[in-house]
Amino acid sequence: MARGLRSHRHQYYDHDIKRYYDKEKGCMVKKLMFRCMICGKVYHERYEYKPPPRKQKLCKVLERNKKKYSNRY
Repeated sequence: MARGLRSHRHQYYDHDIKRYYDKEKGCMVKKLMFRCMICGKVYHERYEYKPPPRKQKLCKVLERNKKKYSNRY
């Protein structure tokens, strides 16, 4: 390998993923780091996204017990 690496197409894989909250923009940020398998070249991508809303509990325990053990007749 006296000449160094031959020219190649980079074949990237996910090396590192970091998630954090950006206070200025008010959204979640996902920072991905990709690394080439052959030469080790690194590049970063940054995604901004809002997480989906949390699911609300449909039925609380007391309400469920009332429905289950109440007099229906």
